[in-house]
Amino acid sequence: MLSNKTYIISLLAMASVHFSKAQTFELEEKKAVQQNGFEYGYYITNEQNKVVKGDDYTRYEVTIYITNHTGCTKLYRNNFKTMITDNVGNKLALFNCTNATGKRLTVKNANIEAREFIVATKVTINNKEETKNAKVGYIFRNGETLQRNIIFIVPKNETPKIICSINTPEEM
Repeated sequence: MLSNKTYIISLLAMASVHFSKAQTFELEEKKAVQQNGFEYGYYITNEQNKVVKGDDYTRYEVTIYITNHTGCTKLYRNNFKTMITDNVGNKLALFNCTNATGKRLTVKNANIEAREFIVATKVTINNKEETKNAKVGYIFRNGETLQRNIIFIVPKNETPKIICSINTPEEM
């Protein structure tokens, strides 16, 4: 019979394996993946052949994106921990190009982040009422698409192989 401690550790290990599988998937160009009401995808906007330090490569300009199709605006807390890193932030997903070289100041991966949600509030300072802006969290409106343009360099005759790892931030 397993001890309580061993049983709990086993359950946590199984849950983390299941969670990570459900939250990471491979993407194909122009074929978006639907996950929990969000659409994740990418498309290539430009392709060029380059020679870098005597080696042949293909340079891709890529647009990565997330679209909110959940039917409601998502508001996220100001201080959520991400699954992608241990830093506090507003990262919704990490798009990782597994065959990117990172040469010539290009990237191997990029995040899509929710926009800051700022509200105006009235405060009293020295018996004087003032309106101040306060960042209360992050927002991703229904129907909105968040996107980034990035550049990958991959070996010649290869296309970008992109894996998306999604984060589920804490909602308000």
